[in-house]
Amino acid sequence: MAVKGLIATGYFRTGSTFFFSCLRQVTKFRCYYEPYHPELLEFVDSLGDINSGPDREALGHSIGDDYFAEFEGMDRVALENVYGLSRRTTNQPVLLSQSTHQDLYNYIHFLENFAHQQQQISVLQANRLNFSLPWLKQNFPDYLLLLITRNPQEVFASLKSLAFKDGVVIHAEDTKSGYWNVNEAYENVVRRYGFHIKLLPNFGYYQKLYFLLKFSERVMARSADIVLSYESFLTDPKPIFTMIEKATEIDTEPSIDYAKQHANLNKIRIENEYLCELENSVKSFLNDVAKSICG
Repeated sequence: MAVKGLIATGYFRTGSTFFFSCLRQVTKFRCYYEPYHPELLEFVDSLGDINSGPDREALGHSIGDDYFAEFEGMDRVALENVYGLSRRTTNQPVLLSQSTHQDLYNYIHFLENFAHQQQQISVLQANRLNFSLPWLKQNFPDYLLLLITRNPQEVFASLKSLAFKDGVVIHAEDTKSGYWNVNEAYENVVRRYGFHIKLLPNFGYYQKLYFLLKFSERVMARSADIVLSYESFLTDPKPIFTMIEKATEIDTEPSIDYAKQHANLNKIRIENEYLCELENSVKSFLNDVAKSICG
């Protein structure tokens, strides 16, 4: 029996948008871009307008059409009601398997039902839900859950490039920078799992980012059906799409072709020794957290 839907998630700048662009080539998939985006409703209202949606060039995205085109045709009032913006407290929720989040549950089913009406399978590129995999696994057992991972140093380089375009300079050891919700996500994770912020090491920006990425990789991955290494995916996308094809019973050859044609295979960068030192300062804390959660 084919799965009812697919949810692909990963932290920002891990390649989720390129993966989304690949899946979008399959007409049987209805691919919802960042359905938990805080500006979703505004972007949906501006569908078709020139320069609507996020800035592709600034973000370095390859997506060709409106990001949120798959929301077109929905009942706008129904979408707003089920999206539940007024009831959201964060765009980086940390949900355990036993968490209660009826609004999100209803919202995902709303997107699934709309896709079904179009005779398509719902695909959510939902990187704002990457710390909700235990909850997703518990509440959507008939979905294929996919976690995207990427080398933390590559993610940091991408964020630094974005910040520079915004006129912001990010320093690896800056303890106050909250660029792209790194502080918010970090604090959500440690609080949800019972750690007291004031008692934690005074990590800088890169250390928090490294923790988030490795926390997802080591702890959240237990609830994923597929873990996708972005670097491996760029080199050979076929294995991932073969698994998706088997689960959905839908031909994914168009996705494979697109990935091979558009993959940006940069030369492998030499690891930054300074960043490696900062990573080492996080590993003990990360191990303690993982042990307390996983046993």
